[in-house]
Amino acid sequence: MRIVNVLSIGAFFAILPSPILLRTEAITCTPQEYNCHEVCPGLWPGYPCYEVCDFRDDCSEPPSTPSSSHPSSSSSSSNLKSTQTLTPKTKIYKFEDLKEGDRVTTGKGERATIYVDARGSRVELEPNSAFMFVKPDNYQILKGKIAFFFKKLLREIDTPIRVRAGTATVTVRGTKFLTSVTKTKTIVQVLDGLVSVSNLKGTQSFDVSAGYQTTVTKTKLQTPKPFTKRQLIIPQ
Repeated sequence: MRIVNVLSIGAFFAILPSPILLRTEAITCTPQEYNCHEVCPGLWPGYPCYEVCDFRDDCSEPPSTPSSSHPSSSSSSSNLKSTQTLTPKTKIYKFEDLKEGDRVTTGKGERATIYVDARGSRVELEPNSAFMFVKPDNYQILKGKIAFFFKKLLREIDTPIRVRAGTATVTVRGTKFLTSVTKTKTIVQVLDGLVSVSNLKGTQSFDVSAGYQTTVTKTKLQTPKPFTKRQLIIPQ
């Protein structure tokens, strides 16, 4: 009888841990928890907003201590930040918003689009750039990277458009070109049409056609040369 009792008790304890283990695992596993919020990066009405969500999944790895859940949550947040790109803030200026002498500047992560005449011509500023509306058909780049998209003038007698760009003066009659202005040099790349680029004194000048660029320093005006897509001042 003693042998039978010992075997029965051993069998009972051999079976007992299994349901306890399963029950413990079920308690530590919880559904995914989502935390969502709305992001609206635009500065003007009607700019699209979108929802960003992150989650914590306790089922993927049951935590042994309360602090072990934090690495999983922070890892999910860092992955979210590295894969999402917010649209840069863009200021929009309609025609006649700017008066003579007005300046427009952009900071880090900001852009601006300025419609400068009734023909629909526009100027696009990249981040960390500055532009001055001197008067109609006369503009100045103070610094940075700026793209110009001028509609072609209807008549040859119309006053040409002039852009003072750092160490250079650009004269156009309707074209698309890019500029990069620093304290020491100015680069002009023509995308369409033809522009005349001269040094500030007006003693040297070159006509620059589409697909060509020139660099102007305080002492030298470079002969126009072709540029590649990789060399674009502002990717198009």
